[in-house]
Amino acid sequence: MAEIKIIERALNCIRDYMFMPYEFRCKIADINLNRTVYTLIVTTILSFLGLVIFFVTNIRNLFPVRFHIVFLSIYIGIAAFCMVASLLIKKYKIKNYILRQMPFYLAFSLGIIDCLISLHLQGDFFTELMVLIMMFIIVSIVFTVHPVCFIVFMAFSIFRTIAHVENFFGASGVFSTIIVFVTIAFLVIYKWANSKRLFIKEQNIEFYKEALKSEVDRQMDEIISQHKKLMDMQDNAIIGLSNLVENRDSETGSHVRRTSAYVEALAKQVRQDNFYNNILTDRYIEYLTKAAPLHDIGKIIVADNILKKKGKLTEDEFTLMKCHTLEGARIVDEVFGSSENDEYVEIVKEIVLCHHEKWDGSGYPAGLKCNEIPLSARIMAIADVFDALVSPRCYKEPFPVETSFEIIKASSGTHFDPILVTEFQRIKSQIVDIMTKYSD
Repeated sequence: MAEIKIIERALNCIRDYMFMPYEFRCKIADINLNRTVYTLIVTTILSFLGLVIFFVTNIRNLFPVRFHIVFLSIYIGIAAFCMVASLLIKKYKIKNYILRQMPFYLAFSLGIIDCLISLHLQGDFFTELMVLIMMFIIVSIVFTVHPVCFIVFMAFSIFRTIAHVENFFGASGVFSTIIVFVTIAFLVIYKWANSKRLFIKEQNIEFYKEALKSEVDRQMDEIISQHKKLMDMQDNAIIGLSNLVENRDSETGSHVRRTSAYVEALAKQVRQDNFYNNILTDRYIEYLTKAAPLHDIGKIIVADNILKKKGKLTEDEFTLMKCHTLEGARIVDEVFGSSENDEYVEIVKEIVLCHHEKWDGSGYPAGLKCNEIPLSARIMAIADVFDALVSPRCYKEPFPVETSFEIIKASSGTHFDPILVTEFQRIKSQIVDIMTKYSD
């Protein structure tokens, strides 16, 4: 068993260091593609410089350097082709990692062969060997490529020069060549392994980031879910409390739901037609809709004999009834005074206190007129009065829908904001749909 585990560990090591994940190969291809372009530019410039030097120093007789000139020109063509290929690959964002590395392998392989043939035809095998070794050292450092490619190609290239080395330097030269070969092979493998280590480390960091992000997202979703549940509970509690108050003086149990829906529909229509856009933001409309059910919360202090009276209220009784706006504002201060959402509390207070104010200043409790009345209260006033008209009350029968719309229209400029009345008439079909949806 121990031997099997040792073999498995050895195979895993070989797999880890010799075979890279697809993501790693793609990443290396991206790095090499960028490096290839700059390397080809530099080598092309050097090749041009070499041509100039050969022409200048051998201007009278180019025959001794003819092979250098020919193969430098060939390399310039190869480099130009590979640069164009690299730019096209980048421009069209080709994803295949083999194609992305193609310009590098093509330029390197053909460039080395071009160099070796040129040097070999010159008979300068020592220079051939040195250039080959230096080329492999430089490329193995600059580029991170699979070590097998370099080791096999380098072994073939070096050992084909062993006979020349042994003739010139003897056994010590052969030994030195082997040492150089092993050293470069080790360097290439180390470069590859180090890149793999860095890649794995980076992948672990990315995995940790993803895991952390996933956990944060999960906790955020949980917090949002809990917050939504609390908000739903709060909204239901507000609607329930509002219904209890409303049911004391009316036979309808859906008044607060209808008026909230009227308020929302009217506010959105007004904004759509570009009126009061500086006030009617998404958040303002949301708060306005949630605040609407509380508009008559102050009626909790009004006696039943006044709320349920079938006849007309006396002057003293009406004075007591009007106190529900002030009392409602006091209740809002007590209940919501510690709330951090000042904007919502302010809208609730405006609606509770001012929804009986009239456009011409004849309303209560403060006799405000026109734009002195908060927009939230002006919108609430139309929704509240309309629903009171179309709903049965202890003191009256419901008016027909068309008659109720005519009453609202006739009150434009006296009871209600003229702009809001016009917009309310525009959404008549929506209002009727809401009435049907929340009918008693």
